Amino acid sequence: MNKEFPNTKFGTLVLAQPKSNIKAGEGKTKGIFPFFTSSPVQTKYLDKYIYQGPAIIFGTGGGASVHACEGPFATSTDCLVYYPASKNVYIKYLYRYLLGNIHILQRGFKGAGLQHISKTYIENLDISFPNIKEQESIVERLDKVQELIALQKEQLKKMDDLIKSRFIDLFGDPITNPKKWIRNPFHSLVKEMFIGPFGSDLKNENYVRPEQGYCVVYEQKHAIYHSINLEFRYIDEMKYKQLRRFLVKPGDFIMSCRGTIGKIYQLPPQAPYGIIHSSLMKISLDMEKVNSEYFQWLLASIIKNSTKDGGVIKMAITAKNLGKKNVPIPPLSLQTQFADFVTKIEAQKGLLNTRLTHLETLYKSLMQEYFG
Repeated sequence: MNKEFPNTKFGTLVLAQPKSNIKAGEGKTKGIFPFFTSSPVQTKYLDKYIYQGPAIIFGTGGGASVHACEGPFATSTDCLVYYPASKNVYIKYLYRYLLGNIHILQRGFKGAGLQHISKTYIENLDISFPNIKEQESIVERLDKVQELIALQKEQLKKMDDLIKSRFIDLFGDPITNPKKWIRNPFHSLVKEMFIGPFGSDLKNENYVRPEQGYCVVYEQKHAIYHSINLEFRYIDEMKYKQLRRFLVKPGDFIMSCRGTIGKIYQLPPQAPYGIIHSSLMKISLDMEKVNSEYFQWLLASIIKNSTKDGGVIKMAITAKNLGKKNVPIPPLSLQTQFADFVTKIEAQKGLLNTRLTHLETLYKSLMQEYFG
């Protein structure tokens, strides 16, 4: 907690407002005014409002959530709303402070089943509270860094959109195949493609401590977050020998195939050899037929199309079904042209990601300095 400023009870800084009687389920995907629920993310709207900001909003059921709103808004009945008690209270400062100390709010959730936080607990929270000019100055600094973070993320998205646009320009939509490329079954592009071992073959009790490990196990998180710099679990040599047909090595692709489907990651040169978890699929390409960059964007299109069946989202995909898909195979020279373009864009994205990491580190350090 910041010791430069005096501590003040939250309840003395705000004015509690009457609770809403609107149920969370009444929120719409589109509307005029923000509609807040107990969710930590505001995604719903209404065409009427109850409150007029500036205000701070707490979700009271499930887990800690806090929001600030400057204009008109509405909430569900499982929210508490507070207005500033005076002109010396800057709502955005209180919001930033509590967001930076969200663990303190989480401590207040009690009860069996769905936990709740009480109004009394919230109003008795100690807030490190500077004068209004300092509040505004702190928020302004944090807002500026957040704006720069948002800008970097927007630029990264534009880079991805640029790659997607280039893919369509060169190859067309792989589902409709407007350029009339030769189609072949997906399995003809790969040397190996299979899902990991049955869950019964790789149970929690089969994992060992790192120092006893012979082999790492790749899991969904590695595919989803495109990283080998995440915690690994390990198996011993005996278990590895039982499961070695599920081995993956640098250059192979791993793809999430249950729940979060279609997140694909090509293991980099420095990746350790490992066994795939049952929630992953291994794909080893025939590089004489397909370029890895073209393949990744092709697969993304196939998965997006394959995981919907009559409007229903499928929660799993099999190697057998994927292998049957007929896919367009443009000339390797054109695939290489696309890969060269992607390499240039990825280099630019690398610079943006470095800047983004620095900005996110700066934001965290400022939050720690002001509110830690």
